[in-house]
Amino acid sequence: MPKIKFAATADIHAPRYLKLLESSLSKLDLSSIDLLLLAGDIVLHNDYRQVERVLGIIGEAYDGPIYACFGNEEYHGYEDVYRRFNRIVWLDDESSTIELGGCRIGVIGSRGALDSPTSWQKKFKPDLEAVYADKPYKIAKLVSSLNTDLKIVLTHYSPTYRTLKGEDPSIWVYLGSKVMEPIVSSVDVWIHGHVHRGTIRSVGIGGAQVYNVSLPARGEITVIEVKGGRKKGLDAFFT
Repeated sequence: MPKIKFAATADIHAPRYLKLLESSLSKLDLSSIDLLLLAGDIVLHNDYRQVERVLGIIGEAYDGPIYACFGNEEYHGYEDVYRRFNRIVWLDDESSTIELGGCRIGVIGSRGALDSPTSWQKKFKPDLEAVYADKPYKIAKLVSSLNTDLKIVLTHYSPTYRTLKGEDPSIWVYLGSKVMEPIVSSVDVWIHGHVHRGTIRSVGIGGAQVYNVSLPARGEITVIEVKGGRKKGLDAFFT
């Protein structure tokens, strides 16, 4: 089966971590990377103009495909503004298929869900509680619909509490959703950010691997190599 090598990061919070992004990219052989994945919070405080700067840094070394999901710093309602930066394939509760090295790869992108909205969200975005409650079913349906050799899910929030070690357990409900866990074993790779102080780089759940690729947590871009060719179903999630 072909091997696919991809790079992933999150929480660039441009302009805050642009220098860290640049130094990390300079250490990689990007000619060997098949795919670049950005798991949200590319900018800080919805400053979408910073996407241009991020792409400028990336573009100096990498000219391959880039896929991204939105984070909480890319505000709801501004998705179309970000899509103007069409060097990136933006996925918002959507899937896309790409063929690399003879391997069909399905990528699902979403902000993901929290087990509890933050106090700010409860006050200013009360509808998010219902959105988060529905999100696991929405992503499960997307996973189930993929007929690809490799299934990758890209979310900003974590789909498990197992990668949250290093953060205060009292805020884990604001960092991810353990309700997502039954979905994880039906994909090959799940990538997330948002966990800036996470000490766990990755965990295995079933036959899948979950990675926290937050740039401030890792201090570098995460490089992942996987072997294509494994197909999974998701029947259990709907029973």
